[in-house]
Amino acid sequence: MKLLNKIVDYIFQYLMSRKLSIYKVGLSLVLFGSLLFGTGTYDFIIKDFSFKWDNSSSIIEYLIGIFLIVSGVVLIFKKSIEESRIASKKQNFLYYISDCELDSEESFKISFLPEEGRTNLSKVERKINTYYKEEVVENYLHDKKYEVKSRSKNKNVENTYIASLGGFPHLYLMGSNFGSAYTSNISIFDFDRDKQVWYMPNQGGTEIKYKVNFEDISVDEKVIELKYNGNDEVGIAISNSFTIEKESIPKELLNDTLFLVLEDSLGINNVEGQITQKSLIDQLTNIMGELSNKKTKIHLFASARASFCIKLGTYYMPQTYPIIVLYNYNKETKKRDWSIELKNSRIIKN
Repeated sequence: MKLLNKIVDYIFQYLMSRKLSIYKVGLSLVLFGSLLFGTGTYDFIIKDFSFKWDNSSSIIEYLIGIFLIVSGVVLIFKKSIEESRIASKKQNFLYYISDCELDSEESFKISFLPEEGRTNLSKVERKINTYYKEEVVENYLHDKKYEVKSRSKNKNVENTYIASLGGFPHLYLMGSNFGSAYTSNISIFDFDRDKQVWYMPNQGGTEIKYKVNFEDISVDEKVIELKYNGNDEVGIAISNSFTIEKESIPKELLNDTLFLVLEDSLGINNVEGQITQKSLIDQLTNIMGELSNKKTKIHLFASARASFCIKLGTYYMPQTYPIIVLYNYNKETKKRDWSIELKNSRIIKN
């Protein structure tokens, strides 16, 4: 029996080293076992140094064959049971933070979710003032500790739905909770203020790019100029909805800021399609990665729809980026009245 175990273990380890699935390993074991029943063996005759085909299988081969077949069947059966158990526990997760300025007494309606996301739904629903720094920080720290962190490697969560309105720091921090370590499919909702309903951005759109605002220079040239200008900090002003004017940027960063504006026209309802959003975020990710090599801080200023800001946060790379400074824009005073510094997924300055 020990010999049989060693043979099966050797075959199993070999098959696994070929990076086969458990199902294929099980089927291979069954196949190997079956072959021992249907084929004979070669007998080596010492007298005349010849090989002779023996069409019958020995008792040892029958035992090994039976053992391989049973092992393969058991492996396939156990894998089927395991996958059925996991499938029955599949969950969907709704992460919804309503801004206090949203004129609605209702929380996120389940009818807004795709049909496949309505079963086994767990929810985090909260209402905060996203323009109040202390509430944003408290909400982020709470969710990192209790709500989202435990889900970073939770393979039972099949679909995650995120919805929120509010200030840029809050939206970016929300997105950063669901970075590359998060395993489920992520969908981000937008809000139609005219109809007062949530909806999923369409999957279409066209690929567009940013250009440098206020200067006649390419984005790549400006990035290289800022990268090697000898300063430790750099700003990136992202204008999707409205133009970010120089007057709203801290004076000490004015000459070290990359002002980006869409090659296409600005507008509060543009950059909606997922293809469009991804093309712009890919460009921003490349820019931030390039600048991260030389800078200790990257200051972000954004004028963009909520889903874009959240999605940008999902691309946050804590091990690559330096300190990221997120600025809130006060519509009343038209100034950046507070900021949050993020390093290695931790808020380091309140």
